[in-house]
Amino acid sequence: FSRYGGTHAAAAATVEAEMRAELARLAEGRFEPGEVEAAKLRLRVARREARQSCMARLGGALFREVAGLGANYEARWEALLAAVDGARVAGFVRDYLRPDRAQAVTLLPRG
Repeated sequence: FSRYGGTHAAAAATVEAEMRAELARLAEGRFEPGEVEAAKLRLRVARREARQSCMARLGGALFREVAGLGANYEARWEALLAAVDGARVAGFVRDYLRPDRAQAVTLLPRG
């Protein structure tokens, strides 16, 4: 898991603190009204946009077969995404994006 926050050197610590606060908010399940549904919509749109070319569709089909997901995985993916709610998001954040496993890298210009 990674997050990127582009900013200037003087604000680097503030950006890192804001990212950590955002993860804490999600882990506590404090979502804005409609926030989870909006995120799911963005995932659906991005997934559909990623399949616009013939090569992308071919590559996706090849990957699904090699991974053992089968040709009908898209319908299954939609059902899995539909089942996601705030409690599942919060549980995922608590289980996998734990603060005790976090690492931060700050790259600053030389000089």
